[in-house]
Amino acid sequence: MLQNVAAVLLDGVHPFELGVVCEVFGIDRSDDGLPVYEFAVVSAEGPALGTHVGGLGVTTPYGLDRLDEADLIAVPAGSDYARREYPPELLG
Repeated sequence: MLQNVAAVLLDGVHPFELGVVCEVFGIDRSDDGLPVYEFAVVSAEGPALGTHVGGLGVTTPYGLDRLDEADLIAVPAGSDYARREYPPELLG
């Protein structure tokens, strides 16, 4: 059963894409009869990341170790993700 969700952020994440994941899994809608998830935003590249929007940053206290308890891992889209190199800890 899906109970624990983590969104993994990489530098250059698109805020809209992150917002969609946060909207679906990070907001408590139990009053509407919907499930509640343990939700965390996780950084794969340090606690502070940039976005593709100039000057807008994102910080999170969670690192990749938080993924161990996740039932679902989402990776919001970002700039040049198709051509970039990924941290080996994320791929392994």
